[in-house]
Amino acid sequence: MEHQSVEKLLNAEEAAALTGLNPATMRKLAWQRRIRSFKVLGCLRFRQSDLEQLIVERPARADK
Repeated sequence: MEHQSVEKLLNAEEAAALTGLNPATMRKLAWQRRIRSFKVLGCLRFRQSDLEQLIVERPARADK
């Protein structure tokens, strides 16, 4: 039998800490379907791999 790896799911606060965004922004992006999210027992969750991809694809903001 093959074992499937279980990917870590993060709540909005954990996702925000990982991405450097505000938790409210994470919820908004999920609501707008701009980032994949899931409801688990009524709570919004994000896959860590999806967030890591977001970080890679997001253009770096220039320091002013």
